[in-house]
Amino acid sequence: MPDELITRFVMGAGGFLGEVSLKAAPEEALALARPGRPLWFLTDLFVHPLRRKDGWGRSLMRSAVGYADRKGADLWLYARPHGRAPRMSEEQLAVFYFDHGFVPIPPVVYPGHIEMVRCAQSKR
Repeated sequence: MPDELITRFVMGAGGFLGEVSLKAAPEEALALARPGRPLWFLTDLFVHPLRRKDGWGRSLMRSAVGYADRKGADLWLYARPHGRAPRMSEEQLAVFYFDHGFVPIPPVVYPGHIEMVRCAQSKR
């Protein structure tokens, strides 16, 4: 079911929040799923503007991809900046996501945006 929340990670308090969500992937993206692996949508990554450049985004991403790895889930996303300035461009977001194991793919769901996937990392 699209938009079904799998889990959400939040840090901060008093309105100075950072968050990221893992949701069920939209039906259009399920063609990317590997057999036997769930495909989740990484979305809603946000860090309050006064907390940016403090490592919150990296911490939230480590939590999200670590959780997905433990559950054996692959991740899909599209890079699209949200929120008030200052904010990253799509290209800067793609580099940020690449640093967390995502690789770009030809757009499947959102032509004109950078789409990326990350295969679950097995812990051996």
